[in-house]
Amino acid sequence: MRFLILFILFSAGLAGASNDGFDDLFTAQSDYPFSQFLNPAALAAHDGFDIYSSMSYVEENSNIPKFTDVSAKFGNFFGMTYRHRADNGNISSMNNLGLTAAIRFHKAFMIGTTYDRYYFKDDETINYGTLNAGFIMRPHRFASLGFVANELWSDNDYPKSYSAGIGIRPGTEMISLYADLRWEKGEKISKGDVYYGAFIEPLDGITIGASYKDKNKYGFNIGFNMRYFGIGTRTRSVGDMKTINPYIFYSSSIRPTLVNETKYISGMKIQGKIDNSGASSFLFGSNPSIRDYIDAIHTARRDATVKAIYVKVGNLDTSWALIEELRTAISEFRSTGRKVLVYMESGGMKEYYLATASDKIVMCPEGSLMLEGISMRGLFLKGLMDRLKITVQYTKHGKYKSAVEMLANEKWSDPARKQMEEFLDDIDNEITTEMAKKAKLTKEQFTEKVYKKVILHSEEAKMLGLIDAVMYEKEAKRFANTLIARKGDKIDDLSYFTYYDKRWDEKPAIVVLNAEGSIARGENGNSLLSGKTMGSDGMIKLIRAASRIPNTKGIVFRVDSGGGDGLASDLIWHELKELRNKKKSLVVSMGNMAASGGYYISIPAERIFADKTTLTGSIGVFWMNFSVKDLANWLGVKTEIVRRAPHAGNASIYEKLSAEELKLLQDFVDNDYQRFVNKVAMDRKLSPSYIDSVGQGRIWSGPAGKKLGLVDEIGGLDQAIRYIANQNNLKEGEYRIIYIPKHKSFLKQIMDLPMQLRKSVEIPFNLENQILYLCPFSLD
Repeated sequence: MRFLILFILFSAGLAGASNDGFDDLFTAQSDYPFSQFLNPAALAAHDGFDIYSSMSYVEENSNIPKFTDVSAKFGNFFGMTYRHRADNGNISSMNNLGLTAAIRFHKAFMIGTTYDRYYFKDDETINYGTLNAGFIMRPHRFASLGFVANELWSDNDYPKSYSAGIGIRPGTEMISLYADLRWEKGEKISKGDVYYGAFIEPLDGITIGASYKDKNKYGFNIGFNMRYFGIGTRTRSVGDMKTINPYIFYSSSIRPTLVNETKYISGMKIQGKIDNSGASSFLFGSNPSIRDYIDAIHTARRDATVKAIYVKVGNLDTSWALIEELRTAISEFRSTGRKVLVYMESGGMKEYYLATASDKIVMCPEGSLMLEGISMRGLFLKGLMDRLKITVQYTKHGKYKSAVEMLANEKWSDPARKQMEEFLDDIDNEITTEMAKKAKLTKEQFTEKVYKKVILHSEEAKMLGLIDAVMYEKEAKRFANTLIARKGDKIDDLSYFTYYDKRWDEKPAIVVLNAEGSIARGENGNSLLSGKTMGSDGMIKLIRAASRIPNTKGIVFRVDSGGGDGLASDLIWHELKELRNKKKSLVVSMGNMAASGGYYISIPAERIFADKTTLTGSIGVFWMNFSVKDLANWLGVKTEIVRRAPHAGNASIYEKLSAEELKLLQDFVDNDYQRFVNKVAMDRKLSPSYIDSVGQGRIWSGPAGKKLGLVDEIGGLDQAIRYIANQNNLKEGEYRIIYIPKHKSFLKQIMDLPMQLRKSVEIPFNLENQILYLCPFSLD
């Protein structure tokens, strides 16, 4: 029962009650966990869960009320509070329950409202409710304005009262100055009471404050923050009498602290499907995006109290480029002198390659490694087409342009195989060399001892030096703690770390715009068979929306696409050129693939970043037509055309193109290829003849693309973001990152299901009778 009472008290909320006893708070303030007692809009200033408790101590037989306050807030939109005023002989006891709701449009403008219900012990007939409202507006990083209207509505006769205030920070978040004017309805504003306040944070985690109305009414505050917890006291003087209000609070947001001897080890699990944007499902939960994982690692890196990270790696469904970006984030954490331990139950190529970025790798006793090497695979459908009596006709420009070979050939052509071999050499040299370093083997030794064996039991992997220890997970956690000279197996979940932000305004923004999937005309979407689709109409809307986000310093266009429709690619290219013409900073970050049309939409950027394993280039063009004329004849279906032009009706699937028509189409494809080359040459500031020499549909790795001038830098999304930040003299932590588009809700996914089904049916027809910039390769 006692626990239940405490739970009820500590579940009561933080924003609402009367401002009686809170003369040391200010209307434009939001940094104290109990600021919402005065202005309900302050609830919206910060995210997370906060809980606060305070008890006042007063002189005996005084006329000053003695309060007990317990409160909490849930996110930045809802809060509750419970206040108890004790009966001291002069003042009757009172209980107050308040409910607050708030909205933050952005940190520059917040509004909130509170409903208070009062219960008096001596006379239950005067129990009543009131409605209060307030707003906070912050037009500048160092200026805050606030207004509160109390008793906007009441079932009692209490007069309405108002408070208007201003807060100023003289060039730093460490000092805040406040002034409030408070008056009642019917009273001249000039006759209202004026309160002044100052709050300073001389050292991390120490806050000192003072408030003053006149010589008879003033107060002092001092508080100490200890990561998640804070303690302090508020002292008020009213005439000859004093009130002391010690308080304690808990916040889910980590606050700066002066002294913290605790050594934290943070844990995270990396497994399942990982892509650029993530996905959410009502039935199956959420799949974190690559940024969710990397941001968590960077969060730990910026927190000096986190001395190590424990990473449990499960089966991964993701690309090599995203594995590379995770490895880079882990390496940056280790570069600060701190440790990373990876625990695996079992693993394959991608899981082990990720693990080699750590200090220690531990596997369970019955685990195994399956390391078979990397490969590229083609699926050839010519035999199926022949059996179905479907004729595939095509024209192309580019010696290495190979997408049509999967439908028209039974194997790769010599040029296609040559480019694949050289691409695999580049990627294999990077991946195998990094994995071999762990066991202190040469690349050749690794091939002989590991790749030829394929499957290794955990004990065998340890003997070869591929892993460091064999143990179950609980032992692995103890082992992880020994890396930082700590006992036990306690590990904090890194995914829940959030940090308190004292800024009054929104930080400058860097927008990351995901451009994923096959390029097509129309809206963005998903096909059940071919996956994500990047629609030209949808991407143009997103590009324009990104350019309108306030205080945006630049846009990172994150491309992960093998191309598709040539016209759709050009429409997206044109919109990005328009963005650059408006003097907007645009940087491209290439993911797993930015080839053909994916490369075409990348070239307007001022800087192009590619990962080491990115597949890029494939500057080439083809056109393709399917004919079921032979199948129709075999089935006994005949067609007849009445035409008014030489070639009318011949683009139908029931006809075959003549040699003359194929020649006309080849001329068109040749001209389109030259336009492709010219645009790359113009945007990359290279000659068309040079682009033609490295084009011809040929694929390149990220490092090879850099040597050839197709790419500017080797690096992932982090490096692209930091480039924009450096161009704007922004240090890490001084900007926010906005990712668009956002996850689709489960309801939206259900609503989109008919569209997905339709797009799946349309797949073969999306490849027909149009200019295509499409790359067929993928790295297994």
